[in-house]
Amino acid sequence: MSNRFHTTDKVPEPSKDQHILVDEDILETIIRNAEIKNDDTVLEIGGGPGNLTERIAKCAHKVFVIEKDATYVEMLKEKFEAGNVTVIEGAIIDMKLPTFNKIVSNIPYSISEPLFLMLIKEKRDLDSSTIVLPRDFVKRMVTPVFSPLFGMVSALFTAFYHVEIIAQIPKEAFSPPPRVTSYCVKIRQKPQVPSKKTRVEYLIQRLFLYDEKNVKNIFLETLWNHGLELTGRTVTKREARDLIHTIFGEEFHSFSHKKVAHLSNEHIKKIVSRLMCWDVYETYGIT
Repeated sequence: MSNRFHTTDKVPEPSKDQHILVDEDILETIIRNAEIKNDDTVLEIGGGPGNLTERIAKCAHKVFVIEKDATYVEMLKEKFEAGNVTVIEGAIIDMKLPTFNKIVSNIPYSISEPLFLMLIKEKRDLDSSTIVLPRDFVKRMVTPVFSPLFGMVSALFTAFYHVEIIAQIPKEAFSPPPRVTSYCVKIRQKPQVPSKKTRVEYLIQRLFLYDEKNVKNIFLETLWNHGLELTGRTVTKREARDLIHTIFGEEFHSFSHKKVAHLSNEHIKKIVSRLMCWDVYETYGIT
């Protein structure tokens, strides 16, 4: 790890989720793996003093950097007064985002889950996201369905994303050091296309995209509207109900009336595991 650090007169505040990435080797690792091209428009979340921003700006066509700390906002505006960087003040969860095709960020860890839920809801079609995240969140991202740790975050990433772990980042790479080990991960989106090959992912995707409805109605409507793509034949409403019963059994009634936000991790695990077993069923000619 490099001993050369970028520092700033402002003291970062851990209570505000401010842990500035200062190690140059790690910063270069992030940029190298982000594979930024000169026609890319990149979003950075939590720019801080601009250590990562300046590297992104050297590679990208355009950079939008979001920062809610007023002192850092002024620092970024002064540092990138001329050039291809636009500084946006505020919290990303509360704002309308500009158009971009990549994310490269050391994000505030507290927004890890809300950020990806927001990107899904907005149906952003991104080339990739290269992001620094806390260890526990990364573990949940890649947890397989048979693990007792499988839950809502695991289901979200199973359905929507391919995850590549790039590097482990020690606490000393930050100023001040966070309490946890971190990872740089590269995330690419999965297609949202109904087919027999993608039907498990597609049905889980519908749960998150239409979470204002209950689980039963989401599955019924999806199977009814996309039966041909998902099963190889059109499916009536009655057949959709029968198919759901075949896949999930009687226990489906215990949580079918709930919305996604009210499902337990155990319910999510049952839904995903049963969908993954769908291929063994031959109901309606499904093979």
